[in-house]
Order: sequence, then C-alpha cells, then structure tokens
Amino acid sequence: MKPFKFTLEAVMTVRERSETEAKAAFGSAIEAHGRAVAMVNRLEQQITQHLQAWRDAMSGGGFSPALILQLEHGLKVLETEKQKGLVQMLQAEKNVSRARDHWQRTRQDCEVVQKFHERQVRAHRQEEMRMEQQLLDEMASRQLESSFTFCKS
Repeated sequence: MKPFKFTLEAVMTVRERSETEAKAAFGSAIEAHGRAVAMVNRLEQQITQHLQAWRDAMSGGGFSPALILQLEHGLKVLETEKQKGLVQMLQAEKNVSRARDHWQRTRQDCEVVQKFHERQVRAHRQEEMRMEQQLLDEMASRQLESSFTFCKS
C-alpha cells in the first residue's frame, strides 16, 4: 500500500501560518494595551503628585498668583494627556478584542483541516489493517489448504 499522503497539506500549512500570525498580532495588541494602561497609570500618579504640590503650596501660605497659574496649567496639560491616554487605552482594548476574535477564527479554520487530516490518517490506517488482515487470512487459508492436501496424499 502506498504511504499516506495528505492531499490538503498546502491548505493546512497556510492556515497554520495564518493562525501563527494572528496569535502574534494578538500578543502585540496585548502589549500595546499594557503600554496604554501603564501610560494612564503614570499620568494619574503625576496628577496626584501635581495636586499634592498644589496643596503644599497653598498650605504654606507663600504662594503667588504666577505659581497658581503655573500649577493650574500643568494640571490641565496632565489631564489632557490622561484623556488622550484613556482614548488610546480604549482603542487598544478594542484592538485586543478584534485580534482575539481573529485568532479564534483562524484557530477554528486550522482545526477543521487538522480534524480532516486526522480522519484521513485514521481511514488510511484502517485500510492498511484491513489489507494486512486480508493478507494474513489469505496466507492462513493457503497454509490450511496445503496441510489438507498433504493429509489427503
């Protein structure tokens, strides 16, 4: 019997490559989301520190209108950056979700071909076993026939 040859090998290779690329894109999306979260957290810490500096300046009594304007402007800049960071973080979350969905779809496509491959391998093995059993049965019947002819003579 001929050795097993999977007829959809090229399709399986393409789908596996597609799944690998989708998994890599998912990992990149997760990393981008992590960076966006870290940026928002860093900005929140800076805002907290800025507010603490403002409180310290106010409680010390030695503050000037220029210092208040400077602290207020700095706070507005940080808040604006935080809002931009939140938008980036939400976009990164959407990208993670899309990348995960794409990876799952490519994984399912890959599994379809793999299951088909497994069924073909199983059918090939069953055919090999059937042919081997047929050969063994034929050899046994020939041996049985030869022993009968030997006994009759």
